[in-house]
Amino acid sequence: LGCHVTLAATGAEAVRFAKEEAFSLILMDFFLPDLSGLEAVAIIRAQTEVAASRHAPVVALTASDRPDDHRACLDAGMNDYILKPIDSEALRHLLVKWGVLGSNSREHMPSDPPPPIGDFDPRRITELREILDAEAFTALIIQAFSSLQEHLEAIELDLDQPQSERRALHRIVSLSYDLGFVGLGRGTRTHEEALALGQRLDKGAREAFWLLGGMSCPS
Repeated sequence: LGCHVTLAATGAEAVRFAKEEAFSLILMDFFLPDLSGLEAVAIIRAQTEVAASRHAPVVALTASDRPDDHRACLDAGMNDYILKPIDSEALRHLLVKWGVLGSNSREHMPSDPPPPIGDFDPRRITELREILDAEAFTALIIQAFSSLQEHLEAIELDLDQPQSERRALHRIVSLSYDLGFVGLGRGTRTHEEALALGQRLDKGAREAFWLLGGMSCPS
């Protein structure tokens, strides 16, 4: 979309970048290593004397459509949220809304995507293929499948750690939608919501995630 982007790999890194540079907008993931998105934005907002981006609009980037999660983001100091998977048009509207892009901006917009096929939606893959070169696209797909397999296999182990399991399920939801596996994303979100309500995964669900973790990345 023509924006200059700085990427932070962890919550602590996001806080440091926001302290050092004045950004026009911050996209803050909900689950991040070391600090959560909620913790990171609270620190940024609290650094009123030193943070260059203390007044920048912060938009929660989340695969969760739970109203409680959205309220938590706003209560922590975020200004808005956008659901994953994100398509270019939704992101463009968000950037126009917060004044980062002009209302007529149409840079690098992909062509009309193909329609969904059952539980698979090829639109995200099509969009990524159009905006990335072949090497970057292949590397991204391999990395995404590797991460998806890792989280699927981890759910098979009953470690009595509901929060860790919920984070893994949340990442499976996000990766599933990013790769177009909408059926898997919907099913996993049901389990994620159950964990948020204090329920546990049964043995059959764990075995199903473990079996899915054995799938291979397509050529």
